[in-house]
Order: sequence, then C-alpha cells, then structure tokens
Amino acid sequence: MTSQRAVYHIMVLLWSCTTFMAAGEDGNHLQLDHPGSAKVDEAVVNIVSEMYRDYRALSLARDAYALGNEHQRYLNGHAGEHVPTGIGIPDTLTFLRGHTSRADNRPQAAAVSSLKQQWHIEADHGEQVEKNVKMNISLNDKKHSTVQFPPSGSISSDNVVGASVGISRHLRDTSGSLIKRYCDVHGRTQVCFQRGQSRCVCKGGLADCSGQRYVPNIGYVPRLPKTTKCLKFTQNNVRALTESYFANVSTILVLDFSSNNLQIVSKKTFKRFTNLQYLILNHNPISYKYLRYVFDYPPRLRLDIIDLNLKDIPHAFFLPHSNINTSQLFMDFNYFKHLNLSEFSHLKNLQYLSVNNCSIQNLTSSNMPRLKVLDLDYNSLSTFPVTCKEVRTRLDRDEGEKSKHPKVDSYFSSLTDLYLGINDISWLPGGADLCLPRVESLHLNSNKMVTLQANAFTGFPSLKVLILDKMKPGFSSIGPAAFGTKSLVSLHLSKSNVDFRGGNISLDMFAGTSSLKVLHLDHNPLGAINESALGTLLSHASTVFYLYLGSTGLVTFPSQALAQMAQLKSLYIYLNHIKDIPGGALDLLQSLILLDANQNDITFVGEMSTDTQKRFKSINLSRNKYLCTCDLLPFQAWLKEAGPTVFKNYTQYLCSDRPSVRVWEYKLSHQACLLSRKTYILFVVFFSLFVAAFLIFVVLYRYRWSIRLALYERQATSRGLPLVNPEGQEFQYDLFIVYCNDDGDWVEDELLYVVEEMWGLHTCVHRRDFIAGHFIVDNIVAAMNASRRVLVVVSSQFARSEWCNYELLLCQSHIITHELPSLLVIKLDSIESRDMSAAMLGLYNSTCFLEWDSNEIDHTFWRRLRGSLQLLIQQRAAQDAQGQLVH
Repeated sequence: MTSQRAVYHIMVLLWSCTTFMAAGEDGNHLQLDHPGSAKVDEAVVNIVSEMYRDYRALSLARDAYALGNEHQRYLNGHAGEHVPTGIGIPDTLTFLRGHTSRADNRPQAAAVSSLKQQWHIEADHGEQVEKNVKMNISLNDKKHSTVQFPPSGSISSDNVVGASVGISRHLRDTSGSLIKRYCDVHGRTQVCFQRGQSRCVCKGGLADCSGQRYVPNIGYVPRLPKTTKCLKFTQNNVRALTESYFANVSTILVLDFSSNNLQIVSKKTFKRFTNLQYLILNHNPISYKYLRYVFDYPPRLRLDIIDLNLKDIPHAFFLPHSNINTSQLFMDFNYFKHLNLSEFSHLKNLQYLSVNNCSIQNLTSSNMPRLKVLDLDYNSLSTFPVTCKEVRTRLDRDEGEKSKHPKVDSYFSSLTDLYLGINDISWLPGGADLCLPRVESLHLNSNKMVTLQANAFTGFPSLKVLILDKMKPGFSSIGPAAFGTKSLVSLHLSKSNVDFRGGNISLDMFAGTSSLKVLHLDHNPLGAINESALGTLLSHASTVFYLYLGSTGLVTFPSQALAQMAQLKSLYIYLNHIKDIPGGALDLLQSLILLDANQNDITFVGEMSTDTQKRFKSINLSRNKYLCTCDLLPFQAWLKEAGPTVFKNYTQYLCSDRPSVRVWEYKLSHQACLLSRKTYILFVVFFSLFVAAFLIFVVLYRYRWSIRLALYERQATSRGLPLVNPEGQEFQYDLFIVYCNDDGDWVEDELLYVVEEMWGLHTCVHRRDFIAGHFIVDNIVAAMNASRRVLVVVSSQFARSEWCNYELLLCQSHIITHELPSLLVIKLDSIESRDMSAAMLGLYNSTCFLEWDSNEIDHTFWRRLRGSLQLLIQQRAAQDAQGQLVH
C-alpha cells in the first residue's frame, strides 16, 4: 500500500511539473517564469503537500480512466432505464431526472451516487462553439417562470403575465441567457490557441478549451485573446487549482469549470478574478473543506455548485461569508436530507436559492428577508414549509407594567417565486397559517393534494401564477372560490384528474378571479358535464385570454358556454371528440384570433362571416374526419383563401370519404350543390313522403275492393248478418244474376225470358228483387245466400264500372271463402285488356265462360247455358212437383 501511495504521489508531481513546464515553454502563462523558478516550485510543492494532507482526494484519481461504462451497467440494473452508450455523467443525471421510474419524484439515490464516484466525466460536448454556447452549465438550466403560453409566433402573452412574474431580470436569467448576455457570442468560430493536440476555439467573447469524453484537452489555462469574456474549461481532469492557475484570464466575467474531477482548491485561487460574475463548478467532488475557499472570493452574481455530492451543510458554514455579493446560489443534485435555512440566512445578499433534486425530507424555515426565489422542486417534502414566525413586542399597559404579546410576521417577506413541485405535499395550510405577502408564482405541480377548501389561496394576496398540474391521484374535492384571488393571472390545472363526475367539485371554483387571463383545464374529464354546467364553470372566468380545453372528452363545440368569454383570444380544444363546428359558432367569439382544434372527429365546419375569417391569425383544424360534400365548400373556400399562413399543418386537412384527397383539393359541380344542406334534407324528406303516399295510394286503389270487402265482412259479422245460407235451409232463388245496368235490356229481354219463362228457374236481379232501404252490399250478400248459383254477365261496360268490379270481387270472395259452386260467366262483347281489373282478369284466367253471339242460328249459346243450368232446372222441377203434391 505504501509503495502504491508513493507511485501516485510521484505521478502527480510529474504531471504537475510537466504542466508548468509546458506553460513556461509556451510563454503564455503571464505569472509564471521558466520551469524550475521559485514560483513554479512553490506552486508544485503546495499542490503535493495539499494532496498529502488529503489522501482521500488523491486516491479518487486512481481509477480515473479505468471505470469505463460501469455506471451504465449499474443504471441498467437499478434505474430501470438503458442509458445510451457514451452518455456523459451530467447527461446521465439529466436522463435519470427525466426518465427514472420514481414514485417519489427523485432519481434512485444509489444510481446517482454511483455516477458521482466517476469523476472522469465522459460527456461529449463537441468542438463547435455554436453548441458550446449552452456550456452544459447546469442541470437546473430552466426558465424560472414555467407558465406555458401559446407557441411563439402565434400570440404574445408577455403583456398578460410578464416574463418575470415580478422577478428582476438578473434573477430570471437562465444559464444560457447569462452566457449570451456576458459573452457576446457572435462572429465566426476560430482557433485561438493550439499546441500539439491541445487547442481552444473562440467565438466572439467565448473561449472553449474543453476536453472530450475520456481525453483531456489541456491542463493549464493559456493566454487567450484580450476580447475573451467567458471561458469554458470542462472535462480536462484538473483535480487541483493553484493560486495562479487563472492568471491568464483574470478579467473574464464567466467561468465554467464543470466536470474536471476538481477536488482541491487553493485558498486564493479565485482572488485573481477582478470582475467574475458567474462561476460554474458543477460535477466536481469538492468537499466543504475546499468549498470554503470558493466562498472567500465568490462571483458577484451567481454560483453553481450542482452535483458535488455534498451532504448536510455544516453548522455556520456560511457565517464567515455573510457579506458576499453573490445573489444566486444553485446547489441542486446534492444530498440534504434535512435542510435548515438558517444556514443560508447568513448570506445577507442572497436572493435566489435553488436546492432541487436534493432528497430533502425535512425543511426548517428561517428568516430570509431578501430571498426572492426559493426552488425546492424534486424533493421529498411532505408538508408545506412554515412561512409564519412569531414576533414579540413589549407594550406598556396599566401603570407602566410591561408584557409580551405575539405578533405574526413572515420568514420570507420578499419571496416572489416558490417552487414546491414534484414533492409529497398533500395539504395546503389555511390562510391564517400562510405568511407569503409577495409571492407571485407558486408551483405545486405533481404533489399529492386531493382537496382544496373554499378560498384556499387567500393567503397569497399577490399571487399571479399558480401551477397545480399533474396531481396524483387527482382532485376529488374543490370548494367554491377556491382560486378566488383577485391578483391571479395564470392558473394551471392540467392533467390533475379533476373529478367533475363527482359531486364535490364546485362549478363556482373560479369565483372571484377577476384578473385571470390564462386558464389550463386540459386533460381533465370535462366531457362528464353538460354544456350548461360548463357555461356555469366558465362564467366566473370571463376575463380569460388563453383557454386550454384539450383532451377533456368534449363531444360538441361549446359555443354557448364560450360566448360569455368576451375577451377570449386563444382557444386550445385539441384531442377531443367534437363532431362539427356549426355555422356562426365562431362569430359569437368576437375576440378569438387563435383556434387549435386538431385531432377531433370534425366532419363539418359551418360557414362563418367574412369578418370572422379575416379576424383569425392562426387556426389548426388538421387531422379531423372531414366529409367533403357540398356543405364543406364554404370552409374549403376559406381554407384556400387563408392558406398555410393562417391554417397550420396545411397538408393534414384530409377527406375521410375520399382517400388521399385534401380538403382544399376536392371538386364538386355547381349544379350538384345548388341546394343547401337543409334544403336538400327537406327535399329528400318531402319527396320520400310523397313517394310513400303515392305507393300507399296505388296499393289502396288496386286493392280497394278487396279492402272494402274485408271491411264489409267485419261490419257484417259485428251486425250479426249471415254471410252464408244456413245449412238445411231451402234456397229462395235458383240463380242470382250479376250484370251492369247498361246490359239490363239484354238481360231482361233475352236472358230472363229464356231462363224464367222457358226453363222455369227463379232468378234474382237487383232491379226487381233488392230490398229498398238496405245497403247494396247487404242485398248482394243476401241474394248470394238465397241463390243456388251466381251468374255473371260481363261486357265492356261491366269492365269499366268500378261498382260492377266490386260486385264481381265480392262474389268471388264469397264463393272461395265458403267453398260454393263456381261462377257462371256470360260474355256479351269483347273487352279490352286495359279495362280488365285484377278480379276480372283472374276470372278470365280461371273460368270457362259462355260467349253471346247475336248472329248465331243454331242456338249453341242457349244449349250450352241450359247444360250448365241443367242441375238447377231439375232441382227446380222436383221442388215444384213436390209443392203441388202438398197442395
């Protein structure tokens, strides 16, 4: 072990000497003479002696280039995610932060801890300064006002909430914006230093001397152009800094010294900087012992010490540095299980403190009157921080007697932004227990709140931005005026599973929000309530400019509910199941200039007024199910006229009934679209009714006699009339003769003379034998019942008579129904087929008939008729003979 220790010490000494010799030979190190000078020797001795005093720091370098991708294998087994080969430590931490399965919203501690043991940092930053402008400065490089406004280029919302939400410019700047502001990264990229394989590239005021993956670039800071304002010196495996290390760049404004395996810092290393504004020491295993030296000469504006593997802050650590000018301190991705803010209270000028992703479980508040931003995102806090403190004052009472009376004041009297997202907070204190008079932006997203009481945020009198997105399991109860803060400008309730189906969500939750301009309700089950209830909910948000209702389950376009929002400028209603946008629906929203309703089920967009069409600046109605019919032509004309400037995703407006045809491409003839949709529907309905009525009429007309017969039989049965001659009763007539009145002369002169006079049959004819006062149909039925046979005399006049046809049908039905002998038919003249009814045609096709010929001389007709009536003649003769015997 002793030999190994000696070897490492010698290696470090040789490396240090080589570095300083290279610097001296090049002549670019302003403060060092040639190798072997007293200053060089003293610097080397200082480094080695410090390494001896801290053997742990030396031993960490032992496996600096041998660990390889061990962290990747560890992550694959613990984090449940595959880290791509070659991903750097900082990127891996970011990967863990965004992708690791975390029920408690923190990376797996063991995985991150494993990463932090590998300080060779392998991320590939590349050599292009365009990419290096971002500088990989901080894992916390985020916009401190996370309000989501409409996309850039659509409608500016800066005038609604403001980019800062009450924070001064230097506090809201991200790492990237600070770099751009200080470094003047313009002009072309050029190599500004090169020696062998080592080189630095510059662009504007930014110099980049960083290494790549496992290969350090340079071990010292060379002389750089006088215009250099910022230096990026990462991944060079510089484990120790001497007092003169930055002598060549003492006037720079920004220094990024991340990912260098830095462990040792000389006491006066940063004293040389005359105007350092921003210092980045992320991803270096610096202990509190050497971190003190950083705070002895800190940057004037911001210090990033992210991911240093720091544990709980030692007591009074910041006390000797109480008067430093640094106003922003980022300590994310460390391990502070218990964080006592009293340690930071010594920093009198501190305005921005970020300690997110630090596994904080307990927080002790302390008086920090100048603090404006406190970032506690991505921790394990289960309770809302204590914000009220008791202040005791001495009052004179009753004869000079003095007593103490408690008075409530705020721990954070200047705090404007409070980040508590992605914690385990399940309860919000009541207004009396909240002392945050100036908080304008409150982030509580991804916590475990399920209930918000009435007037829940009255304890935030200055609140402008409230983020309550992604609550799990979601809100089951929200009381009236829960968000009723007059100052509230932007409210986010996205993906919070607000249970509108239950009865505990008040439709008056927005009551009192008289200044609300931005409202996010997307990804909540709003479709569970009807449009009337939605109108009640939104009636308290009539001042809103930007409304998000995407993926809420809506099936109809809520034009009436939105009509009361007279100031609405932007409506996001994407990913729903809306079927159509009725004509004039957008005319009601007179201030609306942006509409996003993509990915619905819209088949039809009604015609809008010309003023409405001209008013819109941006519309996205793509990826819907348009029916490219005549009704869609007004929308097609609008789509063509406005073009892709107004209609976004222009190529995604497709016809669902015409494969691969875009809405602005389909064509229909002018004649095919003369009728409007309503007129066409009315025409089709009335035409269908007419056709149906006509068919019914035809059927009724064709079967009118059959219908009459059916109705008669029903009526006759109800009146008790016999429809057939009772069995055993004698017939009154031998023959019932059916004929047309126009053929009456022939019947009376020819037929009756022969049948009655010559053959002795008793016949029934309507002119003589029907009973006056009875229904004709009743007489016909009675005659058929009283006659043995029925004789029909047909002619052209008979065929054209509706009544005769009915009488024929009645006879046929009577015979068939009661199984009586068939009809006897006499045809007097020729009958045209067009005059034949169905009953007569059936008679012709099924019955043999006798044809009368007035010119015949052999009496064939009469012989055939007598043959047909022979049985009747015999029955009549026998009946007459029996009657004579009786008398």
